[in-house]
Amino acid sequence: MAQPPVQPAAAPVAAFPANPAVAFRCAGAGDVCNAIRSALDDALQKAGLRSVRDPSRADVAIEANVAPVENRVSNDFGTTFAVRTYSIDVSGEATKLGDAVSMPSSTTLSYDPKFGAERVNEKARLVADGIVEKVKAFAAKASR
Repeated sequence: MAQPPVQPAAAPVAAFPANPAVAFRCAGAGDVCNAIRSALDDALQKAGLRSVRDPSRADVAIEANVAPVENRVSNDFGTTFAVRTYSIDVSGEATKLGDAVSMPSSTTLSYDPKFGAERVNEKARLVADGIVEKVKAFAAKASR
């Protein structure tokens, strides 16, 4: 009796890393995107995760969209304020798995560019911390 052909063993699937490499891309208002990118690089480093610029080398690809919602000009106390409001939407994907990575809920940012740089930086830190928290939670679940 002929033996059935031996099937080659399936290539082992690489486990998702506990400390994934993260690529970040942002579209929209440059000053807000730059602040988020900088804050995210810092937050990733503090969390022991790598930031990569090439999405093909990333385990997780993050995309942010910073869209204008409203521009409002007002005169208060003899000073003109030009307040811009943006929505910030973030999405993520585990690049090699094709799975969506849950991200923080959409948020808004309102500030006057002449007076509000610190407000942009603080919102960027909050967004970045939320992204890192979600990436770490996904990695913990996927690397089991």
